[in-house]
Amino acid sequence: MAAILDRYTREQSRTDLAIRMIGHEARTYLIRSCTGLSEDRIRKLYNVYFRQEGIPISRHRGKTPRQPEYFTRTVTTQLESTTFIRVCLAAGLVQVKRNNRVTARMGSNSTEYGQRFCNAYDAYLTLHNPPALSFERAWNLVDALCRGHVVGMSTCRRCEVAFLADTLGLQEPICPACCLRSLQ
Repeated sequence: MAAILDRYTREQSRTDLAIRMIGHEARTYLIRSCTGLSEDRIRKLYNVYFRQEGIPISRHRGKTPRQPEYFTRTVTTQLESTTFIRVCLAAGLVQVKRNNRVTARMGSNSTEYGQRFCNAYDAYLTLHNPPALSFERAWNLVDALCRGHVVGMSTCRRCEVAFLADTLGLQEPICPACCLRSLQ
């Protein structure tokens, strides 16, 4: 009997996560990677919980936006991206090692990771409304940062705080908060 309850609990957890990710307008492949549910099951969940209820949730198709330069394009986006990474640190999704190198604390293809990521994104939405980062852009930010591809953590030369920066940029490392202060 305990095995049946464990299986039910796991299945319910996967379904709840899928519904939550659909609510954040995640693409099917992303939901599938965290939950292990089939594309057909994910579509059925969308139809039952969102389409029939008349909840305006978009189902994005095609490839997800993956340009890491997006996160440092404007000071506001850079500030929000830095905020999101700090929330991910608190959620235990990533860790900062020596030389500001960011690494993942767990694989991104598990229900636990998906739940923690949704919690982090919900916290980010509480801080920034409207958000500069969609759910999928936030997901790709963590991925790009952990791969060290174009974006990374740097230390501000003015206030010495760690922030998200363009690793290929030639500008001196000044955090977005200091940039905004100098504009005032």
